Amino acid sequence: MYASHRLYAYTLYKAALISAVLLTLGCAPSKDTPNQVYERFDAAWKGSEMEKLDGCVSNSTLGYFGGIQAWVIRGDAESLRRLSAFDRYMVLMIRMRLDFLEREDWLDWNRVLESGDGSKALSGYLLELLEEELFETSLGSVDSINGTTAGRLFRAGVPIGISLHFVEENGWKIELSRFFRDRFEQRLKPYLSDHYKNRDLVWELLKDQYGDQAQRGLYRSRIAKES
Repeated sequence: MYASHRLYAYTLYKAALISAVLLTLGCAPSKDTPNQVYERFDAAWKGSEMEKLDGCVSNSTLGYFGGIQAWVIRGDAESLRRLSAFDRYMVLMIRMRLDFLEREDWLDWNRVLESGDGSKALSGYLLELLEEELFETSLGSVDSINGTTAGRLFRAGVPIGISLHFVEENGWKIELSRFFRDRFEQRLKPYLSDHYKNRDLVWELLKDQYGDQAQRGLYRSRIAKES
C-alpha cells in the first residue's frame, strides 16, 4: 500500500479513538434498495469516509467487529489459539495491516475501548482490509429467495465466487461479517486435505497468501511489553 494510504488509515484510526459518538446514520435512507446501499457503502470506504460505514451494515456485523477489537489489541498466542479459525484469521489479518502503529497507539485504542466512549465498530483500522477484499468489485442483481437476500460479487466482470448478503433492519443492511466468513471458508478449502493434517491451517493459509509479510510476531499482544 502507498504511504499516503497508510497515512489515511492512521488518521482515520486516530479519529476513531477520539470519536465519542457512534454515527449510525448517513449511509442509507430506509427505502434504499440493497444495490443502493452497496453503492453508498462502496463510495464511503473508497472516499475514506469510514465514519459512515456503521450505518450501512447489519447489527450482527456491528457486534462482530465491535467485539473483535479487544482480541486485535490484547490477544496473545495462547488466547488466540483458543479462538475459532475464522476469528483468529481476522485478528491476524487486521494486525498485519496495522504494523505501522506504535505501542502507545495500541494503548490509546485500548483505553478508548475500555472506557466505552464510542469507538466505532467499523473505522480506519479496516480500511486496508476493505481495499484488498473489495478492490474493483461490483454487485450484480440482488434477489430474495426463501427469506435470503443476496447478490453475486464480480471483479472485472468475473464472479469471485462469493455473494453479498443483506438483512432488513429498518432498511437494508450489508452482512459484512458474513462476507468475510464466506471468503475465509472459500480460501480455506484447499487446506482441508490430509496433507495439512495436524497443522495450523490458518497460519498455512496466511503464509501462502502473504509470504514474509505473515510473521509469528502477529501472535503477540499489541500492548504487552516486549521481553
